Amino acid sequence: MLGTSDDIIHKGLDKINDISVALMRRMTLGRYIAVDESSAPELSEIVTSVCRILDYPEVPKIYICHQAAQTIFCAGTDTMIIVISDYIIENFDMDMLYYTIGNTISMFKSGHVSMVTAYAIMPEMLLTAPVELGIKKYLRAADMTSDRGGLLACQNISAALKCILWEAGIPLTEIRYLDEKETIQLARSYIKSVENISLDCVTGLAAHLKEYNMDFMPHPYRINELLKWYETGYQELIKKRGG
Repeated sequence: MLGTSDDIIHKGLDKINDISVALMRRMTLGRYIAVDESSAPELSEIVTSVCRILDYPEVPKIYICHQAAQTIFCAGTDTMIIVISDYIIENFDMDMLYYTIGNTISMFKSGHVSMVTAYAIMPEMLLTAPVELGIKKYLRAADMTSDRGGLLACQNISAALKCILWEAGIPLTEIRYLDEKETIQLARSYIKSVENISLDCVTGLAAHLKEYNMDFMPHPYRINELLKWYETGYQELIKKRGG
């Protein structure tokens, strides 16, 4: 039985679904290039394969944009859309692409994407305190699963960490050829370097960013949590699946 805030959230999602789909079509039309298995067979195969690995029934529509930036985003409620920059496609190796797409598909699967899409276009007058708190609580919980989904998709901790480190601002040229041991060592060093910053400063900055973007999760926290899961839950899950 859904609680009051859950009822409001789900009713709101139902009502604005058509609006969100129309909005995303306007955003993509003319700005990005739609691709499929005929025009981008390798990328389409990765997306399809990741959906199969993560047991996600719908393969999202894929769009490519021309940007030398850290660009991959997803949106939609019923219509699922992934936009990925050609920089990522050209510069990520296969395992990194599997992680990145796996992370994205996990956000679809957890409901993270549809909730963010709804939240972004929901009229401000509908954002009562119970609705807003309910959405933010849900997003924070759902966001924890996306990095794990990416790791399950690529099954390569080095590739997963490289993607997060790159998002954190470390040049790809400095991490591209690191082996697993070197990547884990760099990731742990990165966490320690952030810990040396004033705790008050980090706490204040994180609080500000989370208020500005409620699905933001600090990179050191993501790395630390993924490493913990890799050494415990991930290993057990892989053993149960027979490796």
